[in-house]
Amino acid sequence: MSPRTTISMLLALTTLGLVSCGQQQPAAEIDPALGRACFDAHLPTLPPGSQYEGIAGGTAERIRIRSMTGTRVETFDCSLGAEGEVEPIDS
Repeated sequence: MSPRTTISMLLALTTLGLVSCGQQQPAAEIDPALGRACFDAHLPTLPPGSQYEGIAGGTAERIRIRSMTGTRVETFDCSLGAEGEVEPIDS
């Protein structure tokens, strides 16, 4: 196998690996604004520089989000009120 072929294969596999690690899409029925509101509700207790990563799942009463908090991705839960209010649930 030539060096050019080896490098091409390595780049293709690396790209494939990075694409497969991307954010997973939440269920269509969960409003993306609720995920951001849940993150904002937890933000005062998160380390500086924490970043919202997306919705991990949810039901009619709860939502779970992912957040990068330093060197790892963690999940956080919020309750969803009848009027659309979002309250953090302490773990």
